[in-house]
Amino acid sequence: MSIMKAVFSAKTRAALSRASDKKIKANLKGDKLQIGGTLIISKGGEKVLVDFKQEAPGDHIPLQTVLDAFGIKGETPKTEGAEGGTVVCNDDVCQMK
Repeated sequence: MSIMKAVFSAKTRAALSRASDKKIKANLKGDKLQIGGTLIISKGGEKVLVDFKQEAPGDHIPLQTVLDAFGIKGETPKTEGAEGGTVVCNDDVCQMK
């Protein structure tokens, strides 16, 4: 996928909209063409448990995938719509206060 398609994809626009609704401001520092992912490796580093690569800026790994990789059983906690909180960000992390 080209960077322009990725940036303006419906998935990316939806992610930006959700962030905006929660008053999360974008950090436009760094390489604008770089996307990320998640790598989960077993204890001792012997086996790759999860190798998730973003295809577009709005992609994210499903929380259930992370819980499954760690062997955590149960229902995925609800993460959408944290009520009454304010998002506070510093250079490398954002958190709900």
